[in-house]
Parts: sequence; C-alpha cells; structure tokens
Amino acid sequence: MFIATEAGIPIVPGSDAIRDVADAFAFVKKYGLPVILKAAMGGGGRGMRVVRKEEELESAYERAGSEALSAFGDGTIFIERFLVRPRHIEVQILGDGQVGSSILSHVATHRRSGQRDSSI
Repeated sequence: MFIATEAGIPIVPGSDAIRDVADAFAFVKKYGLPVILKAAMGGGGRGMRVVRKEEELESAYERAGSEALSAFGDGTIFIERFLVRPRHIEVQILGDGQVGSSILSHVATHRRSGQRDSSI
C-alpha cells in the first residue's frame, strides 16, 4: 500500500485494526460513507458489514466483531471505504525474499450478476 501511495496511485481509504467503535466513527468523519467493516482474520464474507447510515455504525461494528470472534477466534475488525460496483486489477507479487520477484497480474471484472471474467 505504501509503495502505491508514494507512486501517486489512488487507493481506497482503509485502516489497520480499529480498537473500538470510536475509531470507526472517526474514520467515517474523515472519509465519509458508505464503509465496510471487515474481520481481520476473515474470509467468505463472514464478519463483514456494509454501513450506509451513520446510525447503523455501532450495531454493525458489534455484529461484525462478534461474528468474527465466533467464526475465526479473533474479533479484530478493520474498516475501509465501500465502493459500489467496483472494477479492479489485482497485482500479486511473489518472491523468495532473496533472488527476486515475479509479478502475476490477475484482471477481474465484476458484472451485475456477481460473476466475473478472469484472465492471467
């Protein structure tokens, strides 16, 4: 993330782990709505809540944390701006930590149906 920011590449605002709901409100004040709360150890949509109204934030935070704790044994949550109908390119960098890295580009376009076309 820091490399992208330093290179001037726009990124979606997001947080490290938030300590409490006050951190979530501070994020919303700075970046606006909608946001998504995500389980730090999550996957498969568990521990995720989209918040479109500020009055929903506290209960969504509690539900996301509780579900994350139950599903993954860790209730840690982070928050980011939620993008409606995003299109994205994922770049994965693999390396052995010594010789060099390979870059695999994975392009995914999400359609309204929820399906995606992918190519490597």
